[in-house]
Amino acid sequence: RLESAAKVPSTFGRLVEFSKTDPTKQPVGASYMALIKTWSRFDPAKAEEAFWRWKDENDNGRCEMRIESDLIRTLVSSWCKSNESNAAEQSDGLVRFAMKEPEWEPTTFVANMVINKWCQEKTLEGLERAQDLLESMIAYHDAHPGSETKPDNLTYLPIVRFLSEIG
Repeated sequence: RLESAAKVPSTFGRLVEFSKTDPTKQPVGASYMALIKTWSRFDPAKAEEAFWRWKDENDNGRCEMRIESDLIRTLVSSWCKSNESNAAEQSDGLVRFAMKEPEWEPTTFVANMVINKWCQEKTLEGLERAQDLLESMIAYHDAHPGSETKPDNLTYLPIVRFLSEIG
């Protein structure tokens, strides 16, 4: 529930405060994952903010970050389910981030969600961004033939549907 989710950041904040005096209380990956999963149900911006904070902590050697596709799926799904005006842009940025990082690999399912979100905007810019992501998927798969990031029929469907609607 949203009331419970509102308590998570303060609990997490107390953990961070405790870690300043007691290093054994330092947040671990599971702490960040719980924060991200909780906020992804209600506020994609807060979930993504927690993700970037965790990444920064990992990059600075303060907290290990497990690299897994479920994390990107959770964040992208949160944005794609939202009605935020920047949802397609934010989810697209996360997929492109995952494509650039050697340890991260977005799945076809995740990229398909973003392509669908772009097409739902019903704008030519949205269509162009969807097509650009499709081309990026193809290029990614060509560069990484064994990857799970490979366009399938559900990748093309929203684009074809959009094109048929505009004639």
